Amino acid sequence: MHAPVRPNVVVSGETGMVAALGWLARLPLLTASQLGGLLGRDDYTARALLAAAHGRGLVAPVVVDSPEFPAALRLYYLTETGVAALAHASSPAAWCARWPVSRAELLARLRTVDVPPDASKLRGLFGR
Repeated sequence: MHAPVRPNVVVSGETGMVAALGWLARLPLLTASQLGGLLGRDDYTARALLAAAHGRGLVAPVVVDSPEFPAALRLYYLTETGVAALAHASSPAAWCARWPVSRAELLARLRTVDVPPDASKLRGLFGR
């Protein structure tokens, strides 16, 4: 059902990629625009970063379509490979303790998906 973890994917030298994966660990199911706001980058740069991460198996999108939304939302989340790469780029114990990410949690969040507020308003809550 899901891709196997690729432990050879290394992101430790890629500051932007590590920051993006870190935000997705803290706030799963972000749009490219929301992630860009949190990273202080424009939408184009955020989409390019997510495309690169997706190509490496670090993130995956899920499309949520509802009459309540003006358009279908493409929300991104960390894959198991992304979690492993992020943990390898930082202290695994620290990440697991601060931001537990599990498949069950992701599925639970999908059942109650809501449009998060503007990402620029969240930046101050979590730091950079």
